[in-house]
Amino acid sequence: MRALLLKTVLMLQAAFLAVGVVHAQNTNTPDGLVKFVVEDVMTTIKNDKAIQSGDLRKINALVDQKILPYSDFQKTTRLSMGRNWAKATPQQQAQITQEFKTLLIRIYGGALAQVKDQKVQYKPFRAAADETDVVVKTVVVGKGEPIQLDYRLEKTAAGWKVYDINILGAWLVESYRNQFNDQVSKGGIDGLVKFLQDRNTALSTNK
Repeated sequence: MRALLLKTVLMLQAAFLAVGVVHAQNTNTPDGLVKFVVEDVMTTIKNDKAIQSGDLRKINALVDQKILPYSDFQKTTRLSMGRNWAKATPQQQAQITQEFKTLLIRIYGGALAQVKDQKVQYKPFRAAADETDVVVKTVVVGKGEPIQLDYRLEKTAAGWKVYDINILGAWLVESYRNQFNDQVSKGGIDGLVKFLQDRNTALSTNK
């Protein structure tokens, strides 16, 4: 499971940073938003050697400025926790959301330097005008086999937000839900918090 999760997140990062067409995209549509964010982030990485070398401070800034505004990370965390989300206090929910975000960013650092010549092929997007939960399907093309990568978005009062990613048929939220449930079963909500903190400490130490 650990290897699968790591591979999932690494492929997510590589694909999310692949090429698109930025200024021509309509960010009011789900597919336009995905293409906009992809190109904006990729351009930033190409122009920032510190990010390419894995500078965690710059990576955090990149995520905060160019990815999180178009993501509903609290929803990602809530869905990953499943029924256990309601068992957590508001303070614990905020803490877990922050630790989970930090964990993913630390793992992203290892993938950023690997982003080179990947290209994204966007599948035709079809959705009814009144749909509020949709999937944008893409294929990442690089030196290896093509990688299926789909984005799940929800229409909110603040616009479309990405809250889940599908890599090769495995949804990110579902993969983490199994792991989170296991940790809560072993040590409760505080056990999950500690697990995330320990993982972040280990990744920070090994960097």
